[in-house]
Amino acid sequence: MQKYAPLFSKIYNLLNENSSGMTIREVSESIGVNRISTAKYLSLLQVQGMVDVRQRGSAKFFFPSHRFPFSSIQRFVRDWYLLFDHGGYIAAIHPDFLKALHLSAPGVLGKRINTLGIPEILDPAFLAEIKETIRGHEPQERDLAFTILERRCSFHVIFVPVIFGAGKAGGGIILREKQELPAWDLPSVDIPGSYSMYISPEGRILAANDTCATELGRPKEEIIGAPCRAFILKEDWPLLARYAGILTPENPVAVFEVRTLRPSGRIGWLRTINRAVYNDAGTLLGYLSLNIDITSRKRKEEQIRRYQDSLEKKIETQDQELQEFGRQLTRQIADRDILENQLRLTQFTLDLSPDLILWISPDGRVIYANPPVLGLLGYTVQMITCLSWDDVALQSAGCRWSDIWSVTKENLQLVRRTNLVKANGVKSEVETHFRYLNYGSREYCFCYVRDIPKKSEGMQKEGLLEDHLSAILDGVPDAVVVLNTEKKVIVWNRALEKLTGVPAREMLGKGDGDHAVPVYGDRSGMLLDLIFGDNPSVRKKYQYINRFGESLLSEKFFPKFLGREDRSFRFTAFPVRGKEGEFIGAFEIIQDITFMEFPGSGEMKNSRICGKDPPQPTVALPSTPPENSRNDPGART
Repeated sequence: MQKYAPLFSKIYNLLNENSSGMTIREVSESIGVNRISTAKYLSLLQVQGMVDVRQRGSAKFFFPSHRFPFSSIQRFVRDWYLLFDHGGYIAAIHPDFLKALHLSAPGVLGKRINTLGIPEILDPAFLAEIKETIRGHEPQERDLAFTILERRCSFHVIFVPVIFGAGKAGGGIILREKQELPAWDLPSVDIPGSYSMYISPEGRILAANDTCATELGRPKEEIIGAPCRAFILKEDWPLLARYAGILTPENPVAVFEVRTLRPSGRIGWLRTINRAVYNDAGTLLGYLSLNIDITSRKRKEEQIRRYQDSLEKKIETQDQELQEFGRQLTRQIADRDILENQLRLTQFTLDLSPDLILWISPDGRVIYANPPVLGLLGYTVQMITCLSWDDVALQSAGCRWSDIWSVTKENLQLVRRTNLVKANGVKSEVETHFRYLNYGSREYCFCYVRDIPKKSEGMQKEGLLEDHLSAILDGVPDAVVVLNTEKKVIVWNRALEKLTGVPAREMLGKGDGDHAVPVYGDRSGMLLDLIFGDNPSVRKKYQYINRFGESLLSEKFFPKFLGREDRSFRFTAFPVRGKEGEFIGAFEIIQDITFMEFPGSGEMKNSRICGKDPPQPTVALPSTPPENSRNDPGART
């Protein structure tokens, strides 16, 4: 359709220049298009509501349509209206009109006009006018009177052609009620800032003074006949209805305040004095409304209210700040007490620590030495705090305090081997760990000292133990791997070398999960890693894990193990404990159960034939290395 838009525009402009109408032949000759195509283009314009057609004898005359947009009527027309689609069915009705007829929208929309139950509008001449309006005839007017809820009403009816949003044509009628004013008149004197209006029982303005027209910024012709709530903010409409409902002949006056929309677009305030007018029979004739502009007063009240709110918020904020300051002061006092206790505990720990600890100032002076240091070097507290690091340590390359302090401050930590000179002149070889500490504006160096002879003796014992354990486990036919407390490999026996093809010399001392790579191809871990604590990445490798006391057992099928044949293995892992029951490591036994005779079967079965492992319950694993207790021996979860 987009490519025909210029042609449609040309036809429409042509019809505008010939408002009396043109035939298909005349349009065809003017635009230079054949009559059949021209007829199609005119039909499309007619469907869109841009063109109307009238029959004059045997010829059809097309002329530009002057229809009112459906949305504009709904938005701007304040009188009752009734709109029909091109088929004559009700397409829309004013909500107040519907309410006055005591009907619902579902019962009316899409129905014929006789659904409204008003005999006067079923007159053939009236219905003919509606049909002509739908066809696009120019608006017509006439008067009509009918009864609504036992009240005779007179209306001035305007017939208007309509175009809907989808381009569909239609028509409708606008009903403007005609009412006689009561015998009394509005006040003849206009008071500046006061609106005087006479309002019908239905809420329509029947008369208004000049001040009302000036203040509302509209001519009287637009004000008279319009509903009074059209000039009131929608949020205050219930207020109008409530005060209108409480008026009686005995109590005919109501005073209230409402908001109105000023011509400038700003919101104004009116103080309304409504007096209901009744005849001798007590029938309501209307309302005399006097409205006084109180916008200036309301704005000042709003300014005062905002100032009071701001003042209250400021007071509340200051009160909260004072309360928060009090809470912070309380917390600081509590934190200071806690810090003092922690410092006492820290000092107590340092004093009783079996390790050798020194605190040294930036200039190299010893400011603290715990008892093990004093015992090793043979100094008293008063003696050692008078010495510097260079006095205590044997001078050698890289061990002077100026060198140590510069490197430690830059790298935050440093390790040096040196000889400390005891009070009797004997040298003692030590390994010292220096750590830089900045506490506020003060700098310190924390020194952790290890006595190398004792350390070497322990390492030798540990090495002898590992060698002895490795010699024993090399004779075991099953594959065995053992980790120490640092999760480093200390045993990788011959059976495991044969199974994985990785020699022990390449695995001993390895850590960071390297022990799992030859079996699983990754560093996430093996079953014995669960002895050190729970690990989801390890648990998900096994379909089930059984627990017997402190030991763990599982089985797993490996298709094409290490690129060779399919294999099935049974894994058993348990902790290693010392003489006092302390945890010193963990080891795992790997058994090849690819071919195993099952009891009662009398034959050998391959795990690949058996399918995947039977589902078993998974045990709850410890989150930390096992303790010294050995409860529930042989338990299975």
